This record gives sequence, C-alpha cells and structure tokens, in this order.
Amino acid sequence: MASVLQVATIKDQGGNANAIEIANSSANVTINNLAGGAIGSNVTFPTGFVGIKSYTVENLNKWYGTATSSSGTELFTGSGGFTSSAITPVSSSSKFFVTLTVNATTDEHDYDKCAGIIIKRKIGSGSYAESDLVGASSGVRYRTSFTVKGLAFNDGHNGMPYTISGIDAPSHSGSTVTYQVQYMIQDSSAALHCNGTPANGNSTGPHQARHKCIMTIIEVA
Repeated sequence: MASVLQVATIKDQGGNANAIEIANSSANVTINNLAGGAIGSNVTFPTGFVGIKSYTVENLNKWYGTATSSSGTELFTGSGGFTSSAITPVSSSSKFFVTLTVNATTDEHDYDKCAGIIIKRKIGSGSYAESDLVGASSGVRYRTSFTVKGLAFNDGHNGMPYTISGIDAPSHSGSTVTYQVQYMIQDSSAALHCNGTPANGNSTGPHQARHKCIMTIIEVA
C-alpha cells in the first residue's frame, strides 16, 4: 500500500519562516524564495503568457541609394541590407514593438527632394507588406513610416537621426515574421545617404562623424 505524506507548510531549517506552503484542497504550491535552479524544458506557462524576446538589426556602413521604385527597395541594399531574422512568435497572437533610428540625409540642401522610409514585414514565405508603422491609405499617396529630407548644410555635413516606434500587430497565426526597412527616392539625382556625409570626407569634427542605423523588435503579448 502506497504511503501518503500530508503537509501544509515546510519551514526553513531554523523553523523561523515558511519556505513552501501547500494550499488546502487545490494543492497549489507557493515557494516563498526560490533562490536558484533552472526551469525544466517540459514546464509550460499559462495560456496567454509571452516571454520577452528581442531582435536587433544594425548597419554601420556608409551607404547611399538612388532607387525610385514606388514598391520600395531594401535599405543598405548591396551593403549589408536591413532585414531582421525570421522571428518565430512565442504565441499565435503575439504583437511586436518596433523601434527604428535612421541617420540620413538626401543630397539636397534646401529641404527638397526627399526619401521615404518604410517598415515592412512578411509572414512566413510570403511577400513584404507595409507594417502598422506606416501612414494611412489615402488616394494614390504612398505610405511611408517617415520622410528624410535634405537637411545637411552641404556635402561635407551629416544629416540628422530620424526615429519612429510603435506596435505592429500582424495576423501571423504563429508563422514566422520578418521585418525589413525599405526606401524610395523622390529624385534619383538626390541620393539618400546614411551613416555619413554625401562627400564621405575623412576628417575630424562631428559634422563628418560616422553613425549607425538600428532597428529593434520586441515581441509582446
């Protein structure tokens, strides 16, 4: 005949504090101070629980692009690209907090001839489509996350950082989600320059400093 050990509380060695408490009828166990140890791979979490997972895409290259395609072209194309890894969501209903900083200017110095930056994502092996971090659909207007203008004083000066962040809630049903930053130029004669000056000079001074473009993606419930 099997034996049964029935307890309500297990105290510390000195009998001073409750270490483990077992509830009556439900048998729920409360551990008051779990000082160490690892959770086994077979342990499951409650429905709806999503752990924090983050993904970062960086590009330090001095780059320029002149693509005018209305469908968008990958930022830093031919120079490392700007695409995340394929993210496998923890939950089928996961959303993603996306933040993007692009240090850029167009090769124009009077606020004219801009470039559009678009945060896109694809589900599984599908095609890239605009994320929720773009403007509203309105007539024939393009949808971008923000617009880069020619703000450099001249070809020997940097532009400025542009930053956007927000929640993207794609319908993925647990399929992988991949993010990509794309761009389009208003006029190919005024290239988009990232992480450095249009002239790409090599001298001291913050006006010719090198920068870094960064996108961070955090999975949230």
